[in-house]
Amino acid sequence: MSYLESLCAARASGPAAWLEFSQRVAREPDAIFLFVEGRLDMAYYPAMVRRYVGALGRPAPLNCGGRDGVLWAKLRIEAAEIGKERCLYFIDKDYGDLLGDDSGACRRLFVTEVHSVENYLVTAEAVEIIWTEIWGLSGADETLAAVRRAFIDGYERLARGIRPGTAWIVVALGSGARCVLSELGLECLVTIDEDGLPTRRRRALDRMRAATQCTTTPSVPVLLNVARVLRRTPVEGWIRGKYAFGWFCRFMDRVRGAVKGAPKAALCTPEILGPLLASKVSASEQLRTFLERMNTQDAV
Repeated sequence: MSYLESLCAARASGPAAWLEFSQRVAREPDAIFLFVEGRLDMAYYPAMVRRYVGALGRPAPLNCGGRDGVLWAKLRIEAAEIGKERCLYFIDKDYGDLLGDDSGACRRLFVTEVHSVENYLVTAEAVEIIWTEIWGLSGADETLAAVRRAFIDGYERLARGIRPGTAWIVVALGSGARCVLSELGLECLVTIDEDGLPTRRRRALDRMRAATQCTTTPSVPVLLNVARVLRRTPVEGWIRGKYAFGWFCRFMDRVRGAVKGAPKAALCTPEILGPLLASKVSASEQLRTFLERMNTQDAV
C-alpha cells in the first residue's frame, strides 16, 4: 500500500467517521448523516436520499472504510446519544445470509438484499442509462435491444462460471478458515473473451487457494449442497458485487468500442461508471421502503 493509499485508508474508518460526525452534527442542523462502507456508497446512498426522501434532510455521507467501521460508528453514536436520530447506516449483506450472520438489523440500519451495493448497478436498466444518458445514443436504436440480450446472456454465463467458486468461498468462510478475499480477483474465476463474455477458468480452485491464502479442502458433497442453494437464490443475492460490476464495465467497454457513435474516449471503468450510475439507477423496493419509513415521524 502506498503512502497516499495509507492516508486515504486512515481517513476512512469508523473512528474517523465518528470524529467527523461529532464535529459537524451541531453546526449542520439540516444534515442527515449517512454512515457507509466505501467510495461507491458515498455516491449511491446520498443520491437515493435526495431522490426519494429529500425532506429527510441534506445527505452528509461519511466513509467508514467497511462494514465493521459502520457498525462501530453505530454503536458509538447510540452509546453517546448525540444526534442519533439524524443518522442512518448502510451496509452490504455480503455472504451473511448464507453464513447465518445476523447483522443486528434495526430500523436505522439498512442491509442490502443483494450481495453488495455494486449489484444495484448491474442491470438492464443500467445498460440503457449508459446507452442513452451517458453515451447520448438513441433508445430506439435496434442495436440497444441486441446489447440488452447480450448483457443478459453474459450475466447468466458469469453466474455459471462463478457459482462453483462462490460455493467454495462460502464453505471456507463458514469453516472459520482464513480467506483473504481482497486478493481474489475476477480473473481467478473466469476468462473474458473479445466480446466481453465470460467462461469458467480451468483449475480455478488452485488459483483461488493461492490468491486467498486458504488451503481448506471442503468435501465434494458439502460443495454440491451449497451450489444447490446458490442455484435457488437470485444471482444478485450471492454473486460478489465487485465481480459482477467489474465484468459489467468490461462488457460495456467492449460494446462502446464496437458501436458506431459511442464516444471512444468514454472509458467504462468501475471508477468512472460507478459514480455516474449511482446517481441515475432506480433504488430497489427494499431501499425505497426503508427510506420512506425513515421519513415518517415514528421512525425516530
